[in-house]
Amino acid sequence: MFIKVAYGYKQGHVFNINCQTGPLIDAIKKQAYADIAALMTQKQNQFIKEIEDITKNIEGKQKKLNRLENNAPVEEEKVPVAVERPAYSRRRRVGKEEKKKETAEIEEAKKIEEAKKLEEAKKLEEAKKEAEKAKSKKEETKKGKKVEEAKELTPEEAKQQKINALKEDLRRQISDLSARVEKINEKLHLLASFQEKYQNPPGDVDVLDPTGNRKFLNQRLDDQAITLLNNKTVYQLVIVEPDSNVNPYEIDGFCIRTIEEDANYVEEPDPKSKGKAKPKKK
Repeated sequence: MFIKVAYGYKQGHVFNINCQTGPLIDAIKKQAYADIAALMTQKQNQFIKEIEDITKNIEGKQKKLNRLENNAPVEEEKVPVAVERPAYSRRRRVGKEEKKKETAEIEEAKKIEEAKKLEEAKKLEEAKKEAEKAKSKKEETKKGKKVEEAKELTPEEAKQQKINALKEDLRRQISDLSARVEKINEKLHLLASFQEKYQNPPGDVDVLDPTGNRKFLNQRLDDQAITLLNNKTVYQLVIVEPDSNVNPYEIDGFCIRTIEEDANYVEEPDPKSKGKAKPKKK
């Protein structure tokens, strides 16, 4: 015979009810206090570690951004100019065979020169045609036809454009990380308030059944718990205040969930309000 008692944030423990109510209540208090304290400490350490990691990440990105913003213009590399050495010449005797060779070389040079002239004439003709096309295109523009020309970036402009995009991306990342730190600090602040509230074990506690009815176990400590509680039922642990009012022994889930869990969090329906969702917490 057993029941489950819920407390903290989505926490709970199974207890055997084949005993007196007094020892059961003591066991519930000790277990709930230990579980809640452990969860809050774990989450606090996790959030602090995450802030430390994010802070280091921001510092690294800020240094990189500062280097990009304060970078001096890069000087153009000076290409060494090769110095032509004067050709070594010497006088030599010229024979018949060498004269023939010179004549052949002269003839070959003449052919190459004529080929160059033909090539230049061809290029001149093509340039003339291109000029006529350009003139025609200009006249069409004057008549109202728009001629779109893609602007080609110089290597320097392309490099600067890339640097500007990188700087903008770094600023965005730094802003996003800073906003995340603010959210985590908000969670830590709320978590600290719960740690202060629950720094000591609870005094008088009781349980509520699934319909929200209080079982008044603290008034029947010598009775057998099996006669007061239903087997395989989930009960909610509550703290009994001095004025006899009761408050759930739980933690606001906002200070326990991660930021990613917050984004996908769906509030569970309140069983005491006929299927309606509980008032949404942060």
